[in-house]
Amino acid sequence: AEAAIKLLYDERKAPPEAIVVANDSLAIETLAELQARGISTPHDVIVTGFDNIERSRYANPPLTTASQPLQEQAYQALDLVLAAINGKTSPPKTTLSPNLIVRESCGCYQENLIRAAAPITILKPDANSIAECRGDILEHMRKDSGLEDTGLLNDFLDAFTTALEKGESRLYLDRFSQILKESSAQNEDISKWQSAISAFRQHVLAFLSGKPELPLAENLIQQSRVMTAEVFRRVQENHILKIRRQQIAFRNLVQAINLATTTEALFEVVVRELPNLMIPEVTISLYPDQNPETDTFTLAAARTSDGEAQLPPGGLPYSSDLLLPPGFLSKDRRFARIIKPLLSSGKQFGFITFDAGSPDESIYDALTEQISSGLQSTAMVQQIEQHSIQLQTASEVAHAASTILDPKELIHKIVNLIHERFDLYYVGLFLTDRERKWAVLRAGTGKPGREMLAKNWRLEIGGASMIGNCVATGKPDIQLDVEKAPIHLRNPHLPATKSELALPLISRGEILGALTIQSTLPQAFSPEDIAVLQAMADQIAVALSNARLFEQTQNALLETEALFNISQLASSTVGVDFALPQILELVLNTTRIDAGLFSIANPKTGELELSAAKLPDPLHDALLTQGLKGSLCELVYTRQAPIIIYNLHTDSPIDATGLIEQGFQSYQGVPIENKGVMLGTFCTFSKRTILPEDATVHLLRAVGQQVGFAIENSRLLQETQAALAEMEATQRRYQIQAWSTYNQRRNSSGYRKTTDGLEPLKRRPLPTVQDAVQKRKPVLTNEN
Repeated sequence: AEAAIKLLYDERKAPPEAIVVANDSLAIETLAELQARGISTPHDVIVTGFDNIERSRYANPPLTTASQPLQEQAYQALDLVLAAINGKTSPPKTTLSPNLIVRESCGCYQENLIRAAAPITILKPDANSIAECRGDILEHMRKDSGLEDTGLLNDFLDAFTTALEKGESRLYLDRFSQILKESSAQNEDISKWQSAISAFRQHVLAFLSGKPELPLAENLIQQSRVMTAEVFRRVQENHILKIRRQQIAFRNLVQAINLATTTEALFEVVVRELPNLMIPEVTISLYPDQNPETDTFTLAAARTSDGEAQLPPGGLPYSSDLLLPPGFLSKDRRFARIIKPLLSSGKQFGFITFDAGSPDESIYDALTEQISSGLQSTAMVQQIEQHSIQLQTASEVAHAASTILDPKELIHKIVNLIHERFDLYYVGLFLTDRERKWAVLRAGTGKPGREMLAKNWRLEIGGASMIGNCVATGKPDIQLDVEKAPIHLRNPHLPATKSELALPLISRGEILGALTIQSTLPQAFSPEDIAVLQAMADQIAVALSNARLFEQTQNALLETEALFNISQLASSTVGVDFALPQILELVLNTTRIDAGLFSIANPKTGELELSAAKLPDPLHDALLTQGLKGSLCELVYTRQAPIIIYNLHTDSPIDATGLIEQGFQSYQGVPIENKGVMLGTFCTFSKRTILPEDATVHLLRAVGQQVGFAIENSRLLQETQAALAEMEATQRRYQIQAWSTYNQRRNSSGYRKTTDGLEPLKRRPLPTVQDAVQKRKPVLTNEN
């Protein structure tokens, strides 16, 4: 308005005689701007508006305007819709005339002021009483005043005629006061009663001319005007107080909206504070991705006649064919809804509906503008905070990746970090097994993660799951609505998942596994979120690769050292029976496995016997009394192959209740053999679930081979020692026998004894070459 008045009066310097304004709000601003310049309305310039808003009646001067025929518009619109549904043609254009509301800003006096001095009119010349013209009088009162409640008009006429009959005014004044209160309670314009009284006076006084009741009638009419003016003044004062309270409430609401830093806080403020603005019900619906063409809307906040509606986290999705979800529009009463678009940079991202409670229609536009602005601001704040969290999390992930060398500690640290920072439903990390057949869960957050880890949760690579598809293709699988996902495995441990990301872990061209990130909200991840999370996944993959190389190096060193010590023990002269407990203790300390045993086959019976063990006492005692018959160790021995059970609860081929009761979760058993001959078994038990790529399996196999060599060497040593003992015994027997024979012959009669020593040996000539040729055998000769 200020710019328009400046253009007309300062730049064009052509003061107009009349200003026709497009709407009442702008017209009221125009009146204020003209008054500020000392320009009088309507003496210097006429001003008119359009819409007949509530404030136009209280402008200074009251604004002449025009009201839209809303009820007729609604009927016409309904007729057009029904005609279209029934296949009928409708006129391309329908013209309706607005209703002229004459007030003082056009230089006219208000109509009720003119009617107050209207001449007396006789409705029926032959009528002798008010009662005979009652219907006509009431119709003129209704038509001239615009009052809708004919019952109150009847009560007014009854009270007036009764007062004339009884000749006193007290009962009439009491009843008329009550009539005005009832009219005000119906939000009726009290000033209309002035026009009704004028019409009543114009047609009633004709019957009282020259009668004694005329002075009383004049007084009652005058008192009615004064009472109407007084009630109107009180209504206006009350209205001004309401407006002030409404302005205060509006300022408080705007301040609270501006202070809200999250959309949730903003919605809470709106649904809590709007009743203070005489708006009992409100709903806010948003479009996914700010796309009004979507199949679903989301009811983000709502207040009904029962109070604030309890909605699920993220809002209540519903079909875009509906204005609101079922149950949010009353079927028990007539109501009016005001629907306003929520706009951001001219683009609609949702809409808001108000129950038409406040008489000031401009409040709905102001509220919509403030809520739209607040939603944009909170979205920006949340984006900034989210970006800050993303950067901080990325930094912490990078720090963890560069400082934590244990892969198990690293992945648990990272999944919990992402889960907490991004306020997610679930985060899990899968790694591929050695055969690249399964993606095995290595870390998961919360109770679902613990439950799945206990079950050794795994998904087939290339199978009907997002993780399996992601690992098979090496590409991210992004599903912002899992209900519509072409590939998605429903997980009973995660029933509330609405959107999910599966991000590949790739390092040096190798797919190590995948990261699953899940939310209970549909459309939970923005493109920026996905980009940051994929960057984190790439960091995790590199860190895992490096940590895995470091772990492999460390394990190789530990295994080499352990195998060296084991070979020293196995090759020592202390004996296998003495060395096995030391070997068992060394292996358990190196691998951090909880328990284990060596069982060696009895050469005579072929049955396994416990040779060395570190077990809980109940389990150790049971093996001593019951033996190894029917045990996992015997199964390894009979199959002559390693047995690895990742989860005793689900994968054991025999009843493993005794092991599970002692807290054991997994089992590894390897045969002890040498050159294809089974000698026994080496079995270990762990209180954690193990995975297919666990490096301890290789160490156990190497230990089994070393023990097999040691047992075989021990057996050979025992056999050699036994043979030597046998040779010594035989030699001793031969010596004893020879000495006995010598003594017998010495004492015989035919024995010849010499005293000069032994008789000289008789020399035989050495064979010749000719002898060798004749005998066809090699001989020793002294011939050249």
